Amino acid sequence: MPVFDVDFEPQGTPAMRTLSLLAAATVGALLSPTVSAQETIAPGFAVASSGPAPVAFASSDSTSDGRRVFFDGSTVDLYDASGAFLSNLGTTASFVFASFVEVDPTDTFAIVGESSNGDIYKVMLDGSGMTPIATIQFSYDAVFEDGSNLLVSATHFGSGNDILRLDTDTGTYAPVAVVPGYGGPLDLAPNGDLVYGEPSMTGGRVLRFDAALLSAGPVLDEFDADVLVSGLDGASSLAVDPVFGNIFMTSNVWAVSGNLFEFDGDGNLVDTIASSAAWLTGLEFVQGPGVGHFHAYQPADGLNLRYSNGTDEVVIAPQRPVLTHTQFGHFATIHVTGAVPNAGALVTFGPAANVVPEYSVQLSFDFLFHTDMPMNNIRRLGLRIPTDANGEGSFSYFTPGGGTPGTRWFQLLVTDANNLFVGSSNSVTN
Repeated sequence: MPVFDVDFEPQGTPAMRTLSLLAAATVGALLSPTVSAQETIAPGFAVASSGPAPVAFASSDSTSDGRRVFFDGSTVDLYDASGAFLSNLGTTASFVFASFVEVDPTDTFAIVGESSNGDIYKVMLDGSGMTPIATIQFSYDAVFEDGSNLLVSATHFGSGNDILRLDTDTGTYAPVAVVPGYGGPLDLAPNGDLVYGEPSMTGGRVLRFDAALLSAGPVLDEFDADVLVSGLDGASSLAVDPVFGNIFMTSNVWAVSGNLFEFDGDGNLVDTIASSAAWLTGLEFVQGPGVGHFHAYQPADGLNLRYSNGTDEVVIAPQRPVLTHTQFGHFATIHVTGAVPNAGALVTFGPAANVVPEYSVQLSFDFLFHTDMPMNNIRRLGLRIPTDANGEGSFSYFTPGGGTPGTRWFQLLVTDANNLFVGSSNSVTN
């Protein structure tokens, strides 16, 4: 491997042990206020936007290019990503209670459910029609299993909550599983497992059905599922990160508390991302132009998460720590803001001449590592910069002769209080 020789030495910093690249990361639930009017947002995240929804009190889903389909119980309308009205796609004969909207993977049509009469509609996104295809009573949520099959959560048969497989071409459906209680939210993990959130009256559990069981034939029940979480206040909405399979769920007590939790794929609590006295619901991932997934301390232009707090739609984005470099004669300082409070960051360095366009790589972390330095050029400095209660920290070094500007590259690997890596900063050059 090429070796980059550096001509600096730490000033006034005691020797600290070299940290190896550890395998796991757990973000502490240290909460700090943000600009959101109602929610408290965890470190590593920030409110990207907050404001009234284009259509009030409506179910919605998004296409891959950011357009949104809204159903308010009377009309199904298409809006662009900025919230501007594009077209009406269909109208019901009378007002009904909207249940869900699910856009198909090809952005050709949406399946729309309502819980007043049990009608399920197929709505073409080119405006060519809205057609009832099935009757499923008390539908609550749905997720596409593939291009034509939709898994629907509905209290249809009246004995527990049913998870039905709906063929969106023919309108026929068949039971896949029956779970206790009434309708709860559901989503698919990246490996095809079904994740289901129970309402509070049935124990507030998060259940996971193995993908292989979903098509095995016999109707499943709660005993066929892994219990990932229990004892919650009930799930109102649920979404699974498409990269690592972390589970995001809103759980509420009316007029008392609303929480947005993140669990890993095995049900361990990672963080309370948002907490509020408002009712939080309507989780939906929003894909940006970047490649980051939805995890603390990731780039903000990757995957974001939208939810409703009853007044506004709020979009939360990861907040990556910001690294800066300043030079004062023979001394230089690198400074980080937005890292984990009362934790630290490992300094890495490399030759600035070898910088490439930023890319992401999956190492032995539970997050994507984003960098613009080839991996074989990155070196660790045997130093962990401590951070204060605001997540800030600095490191100064001596540069004989003042150093040559533009030759050194720096990036930080951010750790939690247990020295586990949880993310990375941007990179800087001297």
